[in-house]
Amino acid sequence: MFSFLYTPYPKTKDAIQDLKVKLEEVEFKPTLTVFFLTEELINDSEKFASLVDCESVCMPIEGYITPESIWTRGCLVLLTDAEYELQVFKGTPDEVVDKMRRAKKGRFNILIYPLLYPKSRLQALKILIRLRRLYGKYKSDPEYVLERASEIYQNELIYPINKMLRPFRDAGVDAVSFNIFPLRMKYGHPIIAVNGKKVGRGVVVLSFRERIPSDYTDTLPERGRNLEETKEIIKHEFMIGKEVKVEKKGIALGHIDGMKLNEFLEAERIAIAKRDLSNDLQDKKFLSASPYALYFLSKETMGASSLGLLGYPLEIYPSLFELDSFMDNAIFFAETIRGGLNILKKYFVDKNFNFYAIDHNMFLMYEEKIHQLKSYIPSYAIFTSYPNYTSHNLKIKLMSEIENKIYLNLTRTTLFINWI
Repeated sequence: MFSFLYTPYPKTKDAIQDLKVKLEEVEFKPTLTVFFLTEELINDSEKFASLVDCESVCMPIEGYITPESIWTRGCLVLLTDAEYELQVFKGTPDEVVDKMRRAKKGRFNILIYPLLYPKSRLQALKILIRLRRLYGKYKSDPEYVLERASEIYQNELIYPINKMLRPFRDAGVDAVSFNIFPLRMKYGHPIIAVNGKKVGRGVVVLSFRERIPSDYTDTLPERGRNLEETKEIIKHEFMIGKEVKVEKKGIALGHIDGMKLNEFLEAERIAIAKRDLSNDLQDKKFLSASPYALYFLSKETMGASSLGLLGYPLEIYPSLFELDSFMDNAIFFAETIRGGLNILKKYFVDKNFNFYAIDHNMFLMYEEKIHQLKSYIPSYAIFTSYPNYTSHNLKIKLMSEIENKIYLNLTRTTLFINWI
């Protein structure tokens, strides 16, 4: 069984009191509770965990939908008595992947982890200094520099999404990836908690014994039969659509058309304010979204996935997924959806699911129009950072299948889960 509860109260004390009353009305004894907490509440995850007499996970979201309304405050709560196993894996991406390969898996799995986790200002400054010194060798040996930069980014900050999904893809089971990257970032965030205890940098895996029905869409046309067809589809779908040459390795992105990122953006006459990364993280002014991005083309599947370009003075730019299986030509584009919000209707309506996880970039794309989504979604939903997926059950040729059975994009993705 499952049940959803929610409280729109933005203050912890009021939200806790409201949920206490509602929890008393739940007609079954849950084995697991997941608290989807908005920004005002996530710092008090231990207080929410104390409300329930079962294991709990708290994760941050940007907002949620109920049958009554859309909210950007309070929290949504999922309770279930399903049989599952909860595991937490820590370490570098390679270490975590190795542990997940050897661990027990369910027929349906949920990964919850911080996609990027800047622990402290001192850590961030040290990383920036190391990268700046490393870049001094770029002209003489770019491949070495990019390889080392990728190692630094992975070992210190980033869990690449496709890398995290491979153990589940290879085991032939379904896995949903909640790779948390809040719209506003700061040091020591995002906060994910298990039984009230903050995880920090680590991957939480919920493995369910029974297969739970799920589905996924990237709200894009199907990919082409070859790379040229895929290129044309992407160029038609988005504004600008310029093909560029990229230098990359692992999760490190070097020059674009022979220029550093900021030089490239200036050459394209893109006015993005140059900001101090360390200070912005300190003051919570780091916005993790951008209307400008690169679409990378997969040599393995003929699919594609995007990477947003933020206007920070980084000589070596980090990707949030591994780039080695992509072409050295990418497409620079500006985010838009032809047809506006209404084009999403065909992907959302008539879905026989009771839970949606929607890319939080929708908030930035549509702002005051976002309330229209409520008419498309008859159940519950959360807004979170571009959820991704692996499954052997999808038959259509989704654009975002960038590796065999791994579906990944950093914009416009939606997951569907039917809690039964």
